Amino acid sequence: FFRRIKMAETYRKRFSRLKDKDGTVTRCHDKPVLSVAWNANGTQLGSGSDDNLVACFALNGSQLTKEVDCAGHEDSVNQISFHPSDTHTLGSASNDSTLRIWDTRTRNKCVKTIKTKDSNLNLCWRPDGNVLAAGDRSDHISFYDTRTWSVIKQKDYSIEVNGLSFDKAGDYFYLVQGDGSVCILDYPSLDTVVSSLPAHTSNCLHIAFDPTGRRFATGAADASVCVFDAYEHICTGTLSPCEYPVRIVSFSHDGELLAASSTDRHLDIMHVSSGTTVHKVNLPKGSCSLAWHPKMLALAISTEDPNTRSGAIVIVNPAA
Repeated sequence: FFRRIKMAETYRKRFSRLKDKDGTVTRCHDKPVLSVAWNANGTQLGSGSDDNLVACFALNGSQLTKEVDCAGHEDSVNQISFHPSDTHTLGSASNDSTLRIWDTRTRNKCVKTIKTKDSNLNLCWRPDGNVLAAGDRSDHISFYDTRTWSVIKQKDYSIEVNGLSFDKAGDYFYLVQGDGSVCILDYPSLDTVVSSLPAHTSNCLHIAFDPTGRRFATGAADASVCVFDAYEHICTGTLSPCEYPVRIVSFSHDGELLAASSTDRHLDIMHVSSGTTVHKVNLPKGSCSLAWHPKMLALAISTEDPNTRSGAIVIVNPAA
């Protein structure tokens, strides 16, 4: 216990060195930013927005510099996700009933457009990068072989599906659902339910694995975050960092810290093992998305100007 508290204090001291405790704001979209994600080596931060655009930025300290715009979607971009190893390949899911794959080295270079039956809410890559899974508003999930872009499998669910993830080995597929549960399926069969975990008392909205694969966390409409042992599938702790529904959860590169986005105008960065807050970020408005840098202690948070509703990204980087 005392070792965990001591470690939390170490992180607290690192954040106390921040020149700007609330991070550095970059205004980047005409409308709210709905999704942010880093590529595998942290050289680019991507954003997807309500203005139909995907954008990519380079990070210098706490400053973001736009490198490329990717235009082509005809409606809001709900989620983006970089390929697990190819640092220039980015997938996007949109309300325009398409999934798009971008080469982020070149402006507007869409290398693949996949038409779907309904608006797309989320997507995730298998860790080997050979499979992309995408879910739509009808709770229909499609699995694509990314080498040929052929459909491997399609599944329909009667319970609302709000989030998707493969485990770190790619052997299991996780769904977070409207009844508050986490459904774990064997992959690639997807027919065997390995476990169904009663995680929350209301809609479960997001799931994220820590980079080590040791644990995963879920966020929900009950304003809580549940942390699970990824091997035993048991809840090891519940955090309450928000007053409103938790939209996105994300682990730091070392798996020790967790942040959660919500409509709260403050954001707590928490030490997972001790459950203590190591830093608090005040935001101009709530956040739809956030993502930790894959190599260092830097956090990207989406927010917006409360007057104009233009999209912005906050960078909190104690090392800057």
